Amino acid sequence: MTLSITHAKVTTGTADPTAEVDLAAWNAAHTIVGDLTGQALGTPSSGTLTNATGLPLSTGISGTGTGVLTALATNVGSAGSIVVNGGALGTPSSGTLTNATGLPISTGVAGLGTGVATFLATPSSANLRAALTDETGTGVAYFVGGALGTPASATLTNATGMPIAGVTGLGLGQCRLTLSGGNLVLLPFSGNLLTVNGAPCSVPDAGVSLAASGLSAGTTYNIYATASAGVVNALEASTTAHATSTTSGNKGTEIKSGDDARSLVGMARPVSGPAWTDSATQAFVLSYFNRGSKGLANHITATRSTASTTFVELNSEIRCEFLTWADEVVQALLAGSGYPGAASVAVYAAIGFDGATPEDGMAAISDGTAGSLRPVAAYASRRLSEGYHYATALGAGNGSTGTFNLYWASANDGFRSALKVTIRG
Repeated sequence: MTLSITHAKVTTGTADPTAEVDLAAWNAAHTIVGDLTGQALGTPSSGTLTNATGLPLSTGISGTGTGVLTALATNVGSAGSIVVNGGALGTPSSGTLTNATGLPISTGVAGLGTGVATFLATPSSANLRAALTDETGTGVAYFVGGALGTPASATLTNATGMPIAGVTGLGLGQCRLTLSGGNLVLLPFSGNLLTVNGAPCSVPDAGVSLAASGLSAGTTYNIYATASAGVVNALEASTTAHATSTTSGNKGTEIKSGDDARSLVGMARPVSGPAWTDSATQAFVLSYFNRGSKGLANHITATRSTASTTFVELNSEIRCEFLTWADEVVQALLAGSGYPGAASVAVYAAIGFDGATPEDGMAAISDGTAGSLRPVAAYASRRLSEGYHYATALGAGNGSTGTFNLYWASANDGFRSALKVTIRG
């Protein structure tokens, strides 16, 4: 290092011949050559340290905040060091991550329950179920308004708003078969749904009708309903027997034997024409669903007599013809007056189904005077085979003079003996 020193010049004064430096030499510029390395610089008023090296951070810089110099002196990535972009943050004593981004859920968050981090990273139903500790069942998560699917089980005690059309496995028969305008008509009754092929199908408000054309008079038909697109659309008359379906989804439904697509809704029997009829003497239209009681009544048009000692039909004019279901009871009552043809002779009245075999519940009359009117009341009640039957009045006398006479006074109501029958359908 070379230093140059210039003294203040001396311009006046007397030269001293004994001085070691004369005046001219003093006033000249002087160059000092020497090495100042390792020497204290002191406190310069200013300096440019562009090429300076070796400045110690802990003592060579002043004016920084507390701990800054210490952090600068610590290796990056070590505890207490500064964090540079892309460097490891380490474990700070605290931190606010309001604007932080990119935190990995799987490794960056601690304290989560088992499977929670996996669910947060991949929020699937399966991962949610794995994260829960009190779940039941499997499948996808359900939210209000979503499709529930097919749960293994459910308790619907407080459920509301469930449309009956959404229920399967129910035997629905909210309809009734009647006779209207000459046609059979299936109409809604206490609802409008009928199970066809395992599905609840709606019965139109106007009903579904069936004419008797093309059918055979005197033949009993089962009436079946078909459906399309969830709506009952036709009735079919068939002599094919009905049967209880065993098909899954339609079990227990009464169908045309071997055909789940046709559900039984009734039974009917056309008369000459052919034409449908359902009268007081010929009850030939039955509904399978929502059955009601039907009363039949017929009477004699003249006093009818028999001397037979065994029961015979007094006259076919009093017959009540009807259809019946196998699980229904038919009740019949013969009521009126009668008399024996001879004094002190017992004669008998009874009801017969489909012939001259008497039913229990006969009436016996006898009087000391021939021709004296006595009340007649015979009763019968039992289940019959499914289909067509008739009830009639039977009588039995006691020889040629002991005739039984079922009395008729006039054609006016209340003055003639009559037969009453009650069925359901």
